[in-house]
This record gives sequence, structure tokens and C-alpha cells, in this order.
Amino acid sequence: MYLFSYKNAYKVGTNHTPFQLVYGLHPLLLTKYLLPSIPIDNKNPQLVRVLTSQLSKLEKLHENRLIKHDLVAFNQWNRSLWS
Repeated sequence: MYLFSYKNAYKVGTNHTPFQLVYGLHPLLLTKYLLPSIPIDNKNPQLVRVLTSQLSKLEKLHENRLIKHDLVAFNQWNRSLWS
């Protein structure tokens, strides 16, 4: 999870993410695979339960990614001040 966050975090020195430098593309995020794009109705409670669980996991993953992104950006900014 941390490696994924690092590889998709914008770097000030290169103006790109490491993923973009290696592959020349923006990565597809996990939401494209974990959260199907089907309408949710109450007719299938098991599906609703699974999708709700997946959504909470994705929200937590997104929060962790933002925290790591901010930490990396702060460290880069801090290093630029002291170098």
C-alpha cells in the first residue's frame, strides 16, 4: 500500500510521479477494479453489504494515500529549504 502511494505521489523535482516517468501513463486507481459500476438496490442485501464494505476499504485507502502524499510533499519541501 505504501509503495503504491509513493509511486503515484507527485514529485516536485521531476514534475511527474515515478509511475509516469517509467510508463508514460497515469495509473488506473484501485477504484476501477474494486467497485463495480452496477446500480445498487435493496433487492440483493448481500451485494449491498459487500459493496458497502469495499467502499469503506477504498475510503480508508484513499485517506492513507492522501496522508502519505502530504508527508512526502512536506519532506521534499523541507529538504529544499535546507539544501
